[in-house]
Amino acid sequence: KGAAGNFHCIPAPVNNALNYFIFAGTGTDTHDEQSMENMRRATGKIVNELKTKKIPNAILHMPQNATAELAKQVTIAALLTDYQYSDFKSDYKHIDHALTLVQADADDETANAIWQGSVIGDMTNTIRRWSDGPP
Repeated sequence: KGAAGNFHCIPAPVNNALNYFIFAGTGTDTHDEQSMENMRRATGKIVNELKTKKIPNAILHMPQNATAELAKQVTIAALLTDYQYSDFKSDYKHIDHALTLVQADADDETANAIWQGSVIGDMTNTIRRWSDGPP
């Protein structure tokens, strides 16, 4: 139904490969702060599903009326959710996840916002890694 918090993952075999369609509800709330928070939470659920199923590449279709700020927040949420401290895990195999944001009316402002979000997310994860490690 698309309500905030709803989540569905549907496997679909295509050309001898298994693809997934992931649907995450963001609700119908039009209040900017609440819809942005719902989108951040939905992004977190999607990234967690990518990690669980070891899916390396995904495409996230942004809402039609998405602002540059929303694209920035989605980028930050994806990077922060993907963080995992694994420096001392000998059997851990890291899978790089590529999440491509698709938006019909994206412009240079949106591209710049995504770049800013990736810098904020990457640097936050770097600080998290430093604080999770030994002194």
